[in-house]
Amino acid sequence: MRSFSALSPQYLRFLLTGVVFTISGPSLFYFVALSLPPLLASFIVEVVMHSIRCLVYNRFVFSSGGSGVRTYLTAAVPISLFNLGLVFFLQKTLQLWQLALLIGLLSATLGYMWSKLCYRYDLSSRFRVKSRY
Repeated sequence: MRSFSALSPQYLRFLLTGVVFTISGPSLFYFVALSLPPLLASFIVEVVMHSIRCLVYNRFVFSSGGSGVRTYLTAAVPISLFNLGLVFFLQKTLQLWQLALLIGLLSATLGYMWSKLCYRYDLSSRFRVKSRY
């Protein structure tokens, strides 16, 4: 197992933004869904959060030229559709906080794996080689 010091700054920024958006997205969904129907709240939050996240990825994570909108959409659209499907099928079964927690947990696991796959070329150098001298 490698230590955090062996991770490239770009990969650390990728992980940091993932953590921030994994917490803030479901939290925002929960608060918006208190006043709107859950499916509409989920749609609004997905659009808003992914718009902000795309800008963050292009300016902060992949600051040396950006990841590209097409690459971002390839990573984001399936996750958003999955989240909308969860809300659609489970909104009457689970309480709102349970639904937000489930979205957060699945985004943290499946979203991370899917994003890592989509950005594998951009993140292929996540471990830097340290010089011995």
